[in-house]
Parts: sequence; C-alpha cells; structure tokens
Amino acid sequence: MDKLWRIFYDPRRVFDELRENQQIWLPIVTILGAAAISTLVIAILSPPPTSGELDEYRKQMLLLEVEPDRELAQNRKDELYEELYGPRDLPPGVRLAATFWDIPLLVPSFLLLFVFVGSAFWIATKNVNSEILWKEWFGFATWINLPLVLIAILDVVLAAIGRDRPYISIDIGVMSFWTTYSSIGIVLSMVIAVAGLRSWTSKGLGTCIGLTGLAFGIQIVCALLAMVAYSLAVLMLK
Repeated sequence: MDKLWRIFYDPRRVFDELRENQQIWLPIVTILGAAAISTLVIAILSPPPTSGELDEYRKQMLLLEVEPDRELAQNRKDELYEELYGPRDLPPGVRLAATFWDIPLLVPSFLLLFVFVGSAFWIATKNVNSEILWKEWFGFATWINLPLVLIAILDVVLAAIGRDRPYISIDIGVMSFWTTYSSIGIVLSMVIAVAGLRSWTSKGLGTCIGLTGLAFGIQIVCALLAMVAYSLAVLMLK
C-alpha cells in the first residue's frame, strides 16, 4: 500500500519493486475509487440543469425570439444562459459538473485509458529493443496515472466551496491556449514515467525523457485522429 504515495517522491525505487509484479489492482482500485467519489460529490454539489429547468430555459428563449428590441433580447438570452450554465467564457473542462450516470462509465473509460497509454509506451520502447511485454506496460500505465487521484481530490475541494477549476489563458499570436491544474497531473505522470523507464529499461535520463515524450506524442496524435474521424462520421451521418 505504501507504494501509492511513494510513487510521488521515490518512483524509481517503486518501479524497481514493480518489475516482477505490477500489482495493477492497487492503482486501478485507487484511481477508480477516487474518481467515483469525486464524481458523486460533484453530482450532488454541482448538478447539471434539471429537465424542468431546461424546459423553462427553452420557453424563455423562444419568447425572446419575438422580442422587437434585439439588443434587449440578446442581453436577456445571455443572462438566462449564465443563470443555467454559468459564465459563457469558461473554456471546456473548467466548469465542474457531473451526473450520477457518469459513475458506471468510469470503469470502461479508465480501462480504455490504461490500454491506450500502455500501448503508446509499448510502441515507443520498441526503438530501444525493449523485451517488456504489453501486459507489463498496461500495469506501467496504471501506476503513472496515479496523479489523477490528486486531481480528483482538488475537484472535490472546489465543488465543496462552489468554485470551478481555475485556469490560465495563454495567447500566442492569433492562437489561444488554456490550461487548468489537470496539466500539473500530466506533468507529474510524465516525471513518474521517466523514472519508471529508467528502472525498467536501464537507459539514461535523456533517452527516457525522449521515450516518454514519444509515448505522449503518440497519444496526442491518436487522440487527434480519433477526433477527426468522429467529426467526419458526424458529418457523413447528417
């Protein structure tokens, strides 16, 4: 059990111990448990609009369509939207919201995540003639994703005080980016992954940093391709 917190300050030694037995049930149960509790708390404290509220919102919006003063109508529409959903300018992933139906979806969602991440590291390490099996990389993926527990705890705290996730917006020329504390979790996962690779592959720090970057790059490319495929499928079905 002590591996769950030692992974954050002594990850290489933890992965030395995990080389023969990944004990994947331990991080899986911990991550799923934290995510389930977080989702439950958010669903109770920050629930999405009810069907009655949505019906009333639609009725008000329809009435405003015939309002002759278009500026007044638009201002009122903005007010109604923010009363129901919060500020319009919040980027995706910042607003805390969940339903009780999200909880059963956590198991397949996280298992798919672990398969995805494990496969990315399995592919990335083929460049160094790694003989580590795919199932071991699956276990590796469960351990490096333990920072998700910290994100879940922070979400619960924010839901309890009625706040959304804080975020930072970065403008570079005509492009704009935003990030929340979930990015810290990704960085922690990458740091843990580098230590894990140094333990399992016996490669140098630079090589392990490169392999980690490659694995995360594979994940980003695959995610983008999946988004494009989904968008094309939606367009074709219309």
